[in-house]
Amino acid sequence: MSNRSAMGKILTCIIMFLLISANMTVYAVPAAPYARSAEQADGTIIIIRVFGDERFSWYEDKDNYVIAYDEESRNWCYAFIDGNRIVPGPQIVGKTMLIGDINGDGVVDIKDLLLLIKYTAEKIHKIHLTSEQLKYADVNDDGVIDANDAIKLARCLAKIPGEEIAVKEIEYTGRIKSDALLPLIAVVKAADTTKITPDSATLTVGETKYLIVHEPFGVHSLGTQPVKWNTDDTEIATVNSISYTSCEVTAIAPGDAIITATNSWGTVIDTCVVTVIPDPAVISDPNEVVPGDTSPGGDTTGDSVTATPDPTVIPDPNDSVPGDSD
Repeated sequence: MSNRSAMGKILTCIIMFLLISANMTVYAVPAAPYARSAEQADGTIIIIRVFGDERFSWYEDKDNYVIAYDEESRNWCYAFIDGNRIVPGPQIVGKTMLIGDINGDGVVDIKDLLLLIKYTAEKIHKIHLTSEQLKYADVNDDGVIDANDAIKLARCLAKIPGEEIAVKEIEYTGRIKSDALLPLIAVVKAADTTKITPDSATLTVGETKYLIVHEPFGVHSLGTQPVKWNTDDTEIATVNSISYTSCEVTAIAPGDAIITATNSWGTVIDTCVVTVIPDPAVISDPNEVVPGDTSPGGDTTGDSVTATPDPTVIPDPNDSVPGDSD
């Protein structure tokens, strides 16, 4: 093999190593967006991207609209800002909303009817619909949301002739892009108050305690996976994750243990010191009778210790003995 050929292979290996390292760096630094697939509740696959860093991040769809995951419907929805929070809206990503599709799941069905009935009976149910949802709730297109809309929708679902709802797509105007997040980003990064609650705890042996990562602004600064919990001493306290942001700590033995919360990017969010103390119920009772204890209140029936004179020591007959009247 010629020197030139060997050098070429070495350079190829170096280039491949650098490319792999660069790719790993992209995925390790949250600031660099990367695309991944996500599944909607009905099995539809969409493409989402995560942007930001460990202190502030958000998700966007393929068209760069901000989206958020709705735990209740298990769908990714177009998001909007509510105060200092990024929250999912009614419009599901990848679905076209129609008149009557009040819950925004892409179909008009009994769930929309129940939601409309509850809303029209708001004195009882106190159901709130967003301005976008109200657009789809006006089933009879008279500009008013009332019981007549619920009746129209019910007759439509029952497939009564002449009661069909006109197919009419409504443009969803509630979508936002990342520039709308700039004020929120500034507030969150200035505050930087993502912490464990409580910040410390004192437990007795055998006791348990819930810890939670408090995310004050509702942004996804915790990463795309549940918070990872760790204890520095399992002989003092163990930790078990129970939800996306919380865990259960169990006190094992007296001492101090540091509980650490880490996001999915490997960045430490916060720590909590857990102090474990003995259970007072198992501490020895000072009035407990100890065998062989001849002190007042002690055991006078147990074994006692009798002093034996030293035979090598001859008593002096002139020594006085306490209590001797001779």
